[in-house]
Amino acid sequence: MHKTCMIIPCYNEARRLPFKALSRFLEKHASISLCFVDDGSRDRTSKSVKAFQKRIPERIFLTSHTKNKGKAEAVRTGINTILKQGAFETLAYFDADFATPPEEIFLLLDAIQNNPGCMMATGARVLRAGSDIKRKRYRHILGRTFSVIAGIMLRLPVYDTQCGAKIFTKDLAEKIFHKPFISPWFFDVEIFKRLTYLHGKNRVSTVWMEVPLRKWRHIEGSNLKIADFIKAPFELIKISLWYQLYYKG
Repeated sequence: MHKTCMIIPCYNEARRLPFKALSRFLEKHASISLCFVDDGSRDRTSKSVKAFQKRIPERIFLTSHTKNKGKAEAVRTGINTILKQGAFETLAYFDADFATPPEEIFLLLDAIQNNPGCMMATGARVLRAGSDIKRKRYRHILGRTFSVIAGIMLRLPVYDTQCGAKIFTKDLAEKIFHKPFISPWFFDVEIFKRLTYLHGKNRVSTVWMEVPLRKWRHIEGSNLKIADFIKAPFELIKISLWYQLYYKG
């Protein structure tokens, strides 16, 4: 059975984590495990996850930071914690609010399993016939503007860099997440930069697929604020320069 672990970075998420829905999801899909990363939360996130963990302890994991380090490092900690177990063929990360429903992981997983050479699949919030994408207009505009600029910088035809639903083969995850990222929130762009470094711009499309999601909805309480998008151009410039000058893989 193909085994996948989903990394869930958490910061003060005790009230938002949908434990009942996740319990039903795990009962239905025996090949999926969850790894929660408590990124220095000041609420009861860890206690809540530990209580949930008792339901299926062999498939629910928890690791914690004593201080808040940002989403990038939380995801990296979770990925590397699970890699050390050596029990999973694919590793994913989803946002703790599950704006992308957990069932959407199978769309991403299918892209890897059914396309030889594909090592990474990323979700894209594309409003299209048959989809159920509910996104606030101003966040859609900000997100699309960011992705267009990021795509130009990356020189890749990427529609949605920031969707919090991405999956990797074990081998690629080891290479992408072995070093810390320089941006705590826009590290998704760095993932594409590292992928380009590993495989070359002309071969990236053979190892990566962008998959339109069937469902996604905006959930209030996001830790990413409008002010972060205002800083985004400066973050992109910093990322671009750093990877040109310093990144060695």
